[in-house]
Amino acid sequence: MSRAVKTPLRRKELERQARRALVIGAAELAFASAGFDRVSMAEIAQAVDLGMQALYALFPSKEALYEALLLDRLSVYRGRADAVMRDARDAVEAMRGVARVFAELFMTAPHFFPTYLREQVNFAWGNASSFSDEVRRAYRAEEARLRKLIQRAIKEGAIPPGDAGLLTQLALATFHATVSHYLSGELRPDVEDCATQAHQAFMGAARALS
Repeated sequence: MSRAVKTPLRRKELERQARRALVIGAAELAFASAGFDRVSMAEIAQAVDLGMQALYALFPSKEALYEALLLDRLSVYRGRADAVMRDARDAVEAMRGVARVFAELFMTAPHFFPTYLREQVNFAWGNASSFSDEVRRAYRAEEARLRKLIQRAIKEGAIPPGDAGLLTQLALATFHATVSHYLSGELRPDVEDCATQAHQAFMGAARALS
């Protein structure tokens, strides 16, 4: 009896999650190609063949949808980066692993990169945002994770002593530039190559600052 009651509810929730993922995927493409301001909820609903009422039942506003996209993708990155840092033998291996996770995230979801980068710039420069503090907290957490890793690398002697904040910004800039270069079409989109280039570029730049 209990199972008969739960099964339809479970099926309905699975269907809801599938629709949510479909909408986020369509939004990712739309926001990346046209920008947040130019995309309408009607266009996204049409892309996934969903009625407006059903779309608004999932996301009450375009801002909520955009925010869900950012947080979903950052959650994936966070989980993988945490696993890499937990299992790495030393800071260099952890840094290389985090670079790989970063590259893999955008190689498998290249349309997310412009969206991610736009909000990263807003966060870094303290620009006003129409989104909740949850997005800023997510970016702040990612920056803090990288800073902690860099502090570990300094402590282990992998990179010379320096300002951890400056080195964190350097690492982010290096990762962003390398991924952007690979996604531009100038190079074959290879996760390992991209991660290696990003890691080596950062380590070289960090040593050059000493």
